[in-house]
Amino acid sequence: MESKNSFTGTNVTLGTNPHCFHQHSLKLTWSESREKCQSNGGDLVQIKSRDEQDFLEGRVSSPSCCDKFWIGLTDSQTEGEWLWCDGSPLNQSLAFWTRDSHNTEPDNWKEEDEEGENCAAIWEHYPINNPLSWYDVSCKKRHRFICDKPADSTTTCG
Repeated sequence: MESKNSFTGTNVTLGTNPHCFHQHSLKLTWSESREKCQSNGGDLVQIKSRDEQDFLEGRVSSPSCCDKFWIGLTDSQTEGEWLWCDGSPLNQSLAFWTRDSHNTEPDNWKEEDEEGENCAAIWEHYPINNPLSWYDVSCKKRHRFICDKPADSTTTCG
């Protein structure tokens, strides 16, 4: 089993789909992050199965308590209608929004950005080490991000 720190450049097959995942340490806006992923032949990670969520939960590593990571989910076209980067709608039965005594996401909070929170990020809630949860966040914020590139048995991730 790989450690959290060996996440970058990981080649893995989840279900029938091989992936190359790359966790970036750069902090960019959601759009900039997506452009960076696309420039390398991928896109922001789309979490469409429990296997993908579990894989990321076991490997996302954060050097500080407050790092969030962009994922490829947004409701910027229509508030409340969450779409993946490929245009497919979020399956609500496979949504991992945080739900605890302090937060219920998505909440479209507008205190810091009048446009609200229209992009999704994942975050391991420190210090209580809740499982990796999803949050809606202002797309203008700068966060780390995770790219996913299709792979096959000959693909070398790096």
